[in-house]
Amino acid sequence: MSDIAHQNVQFLRHRDFLHNLSHLYHLAETEGGSVYVTMKQTAIAHPRKRDGVPKVCLVRAKYKKRKIRTIIDKGEDIQFFREFSTVIRANIDNLERSSTNSVHKGDRKARKRTK
Repeated sequence: MSDIAHQNVQFLRHRDFLHNLSHLYHLAETEGGSVYVTMKQTAIAHPRKRDGVPKVCLVRAKYKKRKIRTIIDKGEDIQFFREFSTVIRANIDNLERSSTNSVHKGDRKARKRTK
């Protein structure tokens, strides 16, 4: 699985990826569920020819069984991540604030045990 180029995987253009990512967030909001986004720095080339191959960023998103992915080259990264952060911020309203009381209570119990 180390060589992405040989896996016959379809990659979306950046605009299509961002549009589909917005759509996945909309589905998650209406149907329920979570959207998982991962980023990985990798080199795309033949496994034996790693010399001189530039690293790229692989961005993947998954909602239930729907998966999308794109590759970001070094020269395109700033513009893409500006637009990417806009999509993420627009859909961040679904996050729930974690209860800080439960964390602090656990810390107090752990402190009492160590004393």
